[in-house]
Amino acid sequence: MGILVDLSNNGNNGTITGALSTKDGMKFDGVDDYVSIPDANSLSFGNGTTDNPFSISARVKMNDASDFGIAIKGIYNTNAEWHLRTNSSDFLALTIYDESVDNTFEAVLTDTALTSLEGQEIDVVATYDGRGGTSANAGMKIYINGSSQGLTLVGGGIYVAMENLGANVLIGRAGSNTYVYSNGNLLDLKIDNFEKTPQQAKAYHNSFIKPVLRETFSDSPVGATHTKGWTEVSGDGAIEEETTGNAIVPLGTKKWVQDTAGVRAIQSKSAYGSWSFNVNKTNETSQYRTHPISDVVETLISPSSSIGNTYAFTVNSLESIEFMKTADGGAFTTLSKTADGYIDNNTDYRIKIARLKSEGTFASIVPTMTTVYDADTFAVFIKGGDFGNEYTLVETASGSNPRVDATYKTSEFFVTDLDEDDEFSNLKITNEVKQ
Repeated sequence: MGILVDLSNNGNNGTITGALSTKDGMKFDGVDDYVSIPDANSLSFGNGTTDNPFSISARVKMNDASDFGIAIKGIYNTNAEWHLRTNSSDFLALTIYDESVDNTFEAVLTDTALTSLEGQEIDVVATYDGRGGTSANAGMKIYINGSSQGLTLVGGGIYVAMENLGANVLIGRAGSNTYVYSNGNLLDLKIDNFEKTPQQAKAYHNSFIKPVLRETFSDSPVGATHTKGWTEVSGDGAIEEETTGNAIVPLGTKKWVQDTAGVRAIQSKSAYGSWSFNVNKTNETSQYRTHPISDVVETLISPSSSIGNTYAFTVNSLESIEFMKTADGGAFTTLSKTADGYIDNNTDYRIKIARLKSEGTFASIVPTMTTVYDADTFAVFIKGGDFGNEYTLVETASGSNPRVDATYKTSEFFVTDLDEDDEFSNLKITNEVKQ
């Protein structure tokens, strides 16, 4: 056994049984692992007459979405107060209990089972506004990855309020005579004595979105020709330092400058999220290309014999931006393309390509883009030059931006395919788009 420390300074430390502490949170084996937190008044939100608001938040990775107990206080028809868990059919439920009468509760269940989210890291926020009474479930909300979920309201008996009883809070275990155990990981459990707002639920989700790869060439000296982590397939180049500086590429920024045309690749498993990087195309005859998603290190775009299954960002010789996909051994498909002359040569721009893992918006990039888009929607953004210092959605002359495409859902590499004197810097990759 070990101790799970309460970081809120409320002293609600838990006793660990079997579960392992890892960098991804507590790991539960689905057999007999759980954490028990002793009863405390700070964990009760009713007095038998009135309820108070509360919220439960956690980051979870469910290997099995059936009977996954996130936080459980008490046993139904004995000393239950509140539960946040999935049921045997993988639906997530927030339930509050009135134990002054048998079989009395108020609950909401998600309209969609969480089966498809097994094996993924997700964050859950469940809230209750404390209204009490037989319509208490109308005051409940559940958010997954910052998005409010459709809910089914259920209840039993004539609910008044929760009782302040003596049960411990269990993480990873639910049930009474026969226990069921959670199979997966749980991180950053928070139990708050207020109703989190939709904005706070989004902020909780966004707090977990960190760069999974950030390449600033800071560990490579000026003049380095083989930078850490990169595979040089063809051509050559070197690290240089920006000597003039601007809002996109500040003075002193280290950047890769391609000396002779060639291809370089760095490992990246990200097929969703965002890819941001600085672009400088140096002359009219060159083409500037990156593949944010690729299954190979050596790529080629051809009308009939492309190499690699990839998505590609291109600035062509007519200074048009094109976003496309390629099929190994086959043709490429243009997903979106601007008019010619969309950008200027010898100008620093920052590009952001974003792809939604689930339904969401791009408002974290362009605040006015509040439209909700489907999963697998790509969007390409630009700033710098005449576009100014805030991202704007790239305008298309053909195709569409944003654009849904679900052809490739995995990646192995981020690839650059640059011509002579082209510049590349400050690559940042995240696994999700902030909401």
